[in-house]
Amino acid sequence: MTAIAMGIDVDSRNLEICVVIDEDASNAVRETVPNQQKDFHRILKCLKQQKISRVLMEASGGYEQNVANYLTANGLDVYVVNPRQARNFARGIGLNAKTDKIDAFALGRMAQVAKLPPKVRPRPNQVKLKQWVTRRSKLMENMQAERNRKRLADAEMKESIQTHIQFLKKEIEQIEKRIEEIIRSDESMAAKKRVLTQFKGIGDKTAAAMLGLVPELGYISNEKVSSLVGLAPMANDSGTFKGKRFITGGRTHARKALYMPAWVTVQRDPVMTEFYQRLISRGKLKKVSIVAVMRKMLVRMNAAIRNYIETEEKKSNQGITK
Repeated sequence: MTAIAMGIDVDSRNLEICVVIDEDASNAVRETVPNQQKDFHRILKCLKQQKISRVLMEASGGYEQNVANYLTANGLDVYVVNPRQARNFARGIGLNAKTDKIDAFALGRMAQVAKLPPKVRPRPNQVKLKQWVTRRSKLMENMQAERNRKRLADAEMKESIQTHIQFLKKEIEQIEKRIEEIIRSDESMAAKKRVLTQFKGIGDKTAAAMLGLVPELGYISNEKVSSLVGLAPMANDSGTFKGKRFITGGRTHARKALYMPAWVTVQRDPVMTEFYQRLISRGKLKKVSIVAVMRKMLVRMNAAIRNYIETEEKKSNQGITK
């Protein structure tokens, strides 16, 4: 028997809830709940009436974060998928029309039948870290955009832009201090940060980004973590045609956080330097080669964190045995 699942279509104002029993949409249980913290308890009431196996929603510009965190804190397995992935699934099961109710049902069906990555429940500190790391990334993008505008601005406009850049710098500095405080206050995250910063090219900021944006590090396979971040090359073959491999989807901010460290690693780590040069000598483009370096870095970090987790578990088990 197919497990009962819940799909939630998210927008800035409302959450379209759909408890999916089977492939027949008429059997689904539906409810619309305001997308406000004070109303999330109504979702739990809906859940109590059914034994829900998992909850699925799509990324919606951050509007999904509060409800995802709330349901996770209440012990539910919550998955957030790429909107394109969700839409492709809906079309695949014949749901070509698009409304909030249809989308919620499609997400519920996807939760029932799709193979989703193992869920790692983030602790409260990890949720905070992710929020501040994402915030820092957004402000960094804003600052770079202002620097680009400054190049083309006249003298008067340059002064205004420079004032804003200085404000952004101070704000980013405060956020970085907050990120450090969160990591320092969490023994596990602090230890994982020390593991990551042992690698050449991985500094405090990159380690914080990886811990905040990829909490699955160490808990899933190298192949899955590469796919999760969007660094796994996708095949494009059909019959005798062999197309170029490409990367797509994944966690954009996590991928961006690895780009500059990858160049540093190529310069400072002899193994990575040799790996990069070997790809270039085989005719690979620099961009393709650096993506391969990013993937190798991610795999290294995943293996190192996994080793740390296993070591800590052994110590804990030995303590219990004694």
